[in-house]
Amino acid sequence: MEGLRAGFDLGGTKLTGVLVGPDGEAVACRTVPSPSHGTWVASAVLDLLSRLLEDLGAGPGDVGFLGMGVPALVDLDERLHGATHVAGMSGQALLDELRSAGSWGAHIDNDVNCSAVAAIHAGENAFVLVSLGTGVGGAIVREGRLERGAHGFAGEIGHMVVVVGGEECGCGKRGCLEAYASGRALTRRVEREFAKGRLPELADPARPGVAPTAKAVVEAWRDLDVAEEIVTDFAYFLAVGISNLVEIGDHAKVLIGGGVSASLEHFYDLLREQYRSVMPPSRLRHDLPIEPVPYGPLAGAIGAAFLDSHRKGSAGTRL
Repeated sequence: MEGLRAGFDLGGTKLTGVLVGPDGEAVACRTVPSPSHGTWVASAVLDLLSRLLEDLGAGPGDVGFLGMGVPALVDLDERLHGATHVAGMSGQALLDELRSAGSWGAHIDNDVNCSAVAAIHAGENAFVLVSLGTGVGGAIVREGRLERGAHGFAGEIGHMVVVVGGEECGCGKRGCLEAYASGRALTRRVEREFAKGRLPELADPARPGVAPTAKAVVEAWRDLDVAEEIVTDFAYFLAVGISNLVEIGDHAKVLIGGGVSASLEHFYDLLREQYRSVMPPSRLRHDLPIEPVPYGPLAGAIGAAFLDSHRKGSAGTRL
């Protein structure tokens, strides 16, 4: 089966891989746990690729391009920096390892940039993408082109400060959006409240001493006062971040991606309500479209499969 594209999305907890056929549609998909150290990432990707090819009865020679999204800063020369969610990632020669493993072309990029490429592939051409996963990432697209900035790091919206002197963030700053509106922040908040004796209704009867999942709290926010308090705060800080982005870039649309976005349907109305509370009509963007990213949880992997049109040597590399 010739003409395959392979795309991989590395997250803090899982690695997703897809194979995309000549028609641009995904033909195989698998998700496995993320490797626990950066030195094992390339081998984990290549092992997952072998399993995907086996699913199709195809071989390495059928793959013409391999792309990968990583939870790290990726500069214009595709070097890794500041990977806080996977130990040992910074400084790894990941691209060299992937290129030397086969005859395919290869590129790597920030994972949220990959999700933005997937949205471009789906027909979106002007938006800001907010990705809610272990951390908070972002990407900015205008006229179908990723804005990369002077070093390739544009869109690191999770590290804009929303509370001066606030909670410490993994990046070393304090009060970042990521410290209040990420999956990790939501989980920490749930654990703190549970430790105070709150949320017992959502605990697993088989594990009464273990805090409920953030997902369970999000799904129950309309039914429990404590859950409502937690999710309302989460949505508020997310809305503050979105309003800041809109004020700076006058974006036409906001797309929401990342693992937490799978629960967006449960708090979408609340997020819109919070956004309107911090963005008054006088600012003329009171009813900004906020939508899920195309392809949902597969966006990062699918976008990675098309990175050759948006990385070095392409029209979308430097703005």
